[in-house]
Amino acid sequence: MAVKGNIRLAAILQKRIGKIKEAGFIPNAEIGTYKNKGLVLDSFPDNIIGNDELVLCSTLKEKLAQSAGKSIRVLVVWADETPIIVDRVEAVDEF
Repeated sequence: MAVKGNIRLAAILQKRIGKIKEAGFIPNAEIGTYKNKGLVLDSFPDNIIGNDELVLCSTLKEKLAQSAGKSIRVLVVWADETPIIVDRVEAVDEF
């Protein structure tokens, strides 16, 4: 529950900053690491967002199942307070 509190506070602050700058709300994307227990964002490395608090794109479910419990670097997009794991990301030299 503490993670959701952090996420809600960050969303509120981000919306207010956008209004102050008159730029409006800008969708947020970030990088994180997905593990069996959930998602760890680079911006909040001490918190784990549980599997029950996030959404996976359907194309990613198979990739995560094949990972056999390994940590995977992922792209996360926010829809209001909900983190959505969009896809796996890799360094360019890994191709």
